[in-house]
Formats: sequence, C-alpha cells, structure tokens
Amino acid sequence: MPRPSNSRVAPFRAPIPIDRTLPTSGQIYRALRKSIVSLAYEPGEPISEVEIAAAAEVSRTPVREALGRLQEDRLVVILPSRGTVVSLISVPIVRQALRLRRLLEGDVAAECALALSDALAVEIDAALADHRGALARGDIEAGYIADERFHQALFDAFNLDLLWSNVSQARLQMERVHNLMVRELRSRDSAVVFHARIRDAIFARDPARARQAMIEHIDASSDFVDALQRSSHRYVAQP
Repeated sequence: MPRPSNSRVAPFRAPIPIDRTLPTSGQIYRALRKSIVSLAYEPGEPISEVEIAAAAEVSRTPVREALGRLQEDRLVVILPSRGTVVSLISVPIVRQALRLRRLLEGDVAAECALALSDALAVEIDAALADHRGALARGDIEAGYIADERFHQALFDAFNLDLLWSNVSQARLQMERVHNLMVRELRSRDSAVVFHARIRDAIFARDPARARQAMIEHIDASSDFVDALQRSSHRYVAQP
C-alpha cells in the first residue's frame, strides 16, 4: 500500500474550471481521474484536499466526495488521519482487467460481425477517422476520446450498458499502464492499427476473426505488463 511521503504535497497542476450549474463533485472527480490516468499525478504521489479545493475554488466537501469515488475506482488510497495518495499500479488488478476485456469485448466484437447495422458501420468509421486525425495532430486527449468512442460504439449498438460499465472500469486500470508504455516505448499509433483490423473483420461479417482481432488488440500490452511485474518500477506495487 502506498504511503504519503514526507515531501510537500504538490499543488494541482492547473485551475479546475467549474460549471456552477452542474454538480461540483462530479467535475472534480473527472478532472482528477484524467490527471491520474494520464500520470500527471504519479502513482504514490500525495494529493491535497486543500490544494484541489483552491484550484476549483470550492469547499473541501465536494473534493472529499470526488476522492471517495476515485478510491472506489482503485485510483487513490485514503488513509485516515494520514492523507490521500495516488494508488500504485497493481499488476494483479491489471491482469484481471485484461481478462475481463478479452471476454466481454471479444464477445461483443463477434456479435457486431454477425449483426452489423448501417448505423454501427458509420460510427465505427467515424471513430477511426477521428482517432487517425488526432494522432496526425498530436492531440493525445482527442486520441483517447476517439479510442474510447470506437470501443463503446460496439456496446451501444446492442444497448449493453451494464457490460460497458464494467469495461470502462477495466479500461481505467489499464490506461495508466498504457500511458506508461507509451512514455517508455514512444509509440501511440498501434491502437489505430488494431482498430482497423477489428473494423475490417466486422465489416467482413467474420465473427471469429473479429473476436481474435479484438483479443490481440487487448493483449498488445501483455508483454509490457509482464515486464512491469518483473521490475522494481517505482509506479508498481510490489508483492
């Protein structure tokens, strides 16, 4: 379990814009989640309620609510009377996330190949085009949004909201690993290549090929996860 360090807690990286017509805690939650997943807040780093409240110009109550949600997501650890820290990456949890995604997304990709609609075909191509455009511009955030749009479209086509909710949680566990892999291996374009293969298999109405293409996409980070487990990387929880 990560513990707060003795170093000064770093302030939040930038002001958090708050729309006063919307629930405050949800906006803070999304801003913090984005910073944690992108590794702007590093695993093991302390988080200050006071600094976040100041950045959002709000009281500490919605900040506590946001941190509570992040703890449910396994992205932070709240230690009573000692503070909050960003959770270290847990390789066993990441492996569970990989397994869940293989099962659910592989199955849904096959289902899409069996029952491809015109609307789904348009959405798949639009998401793929957005992703390629974001990469060409070097827009990391837009690329992530397009990536998620591609995967979610397959679930939305069959109104599989509950299954997508589980996949979204699994993606949260994997995204920090993905961003660390990109940082260390300097590659961001592999997801688009895999998406194109999945798209072609679905459009060919080949369920076995679509399932396999999706599984290969999800497994693309497996070697890096194995390497993390063997390493003593400071971001990774040690057994």
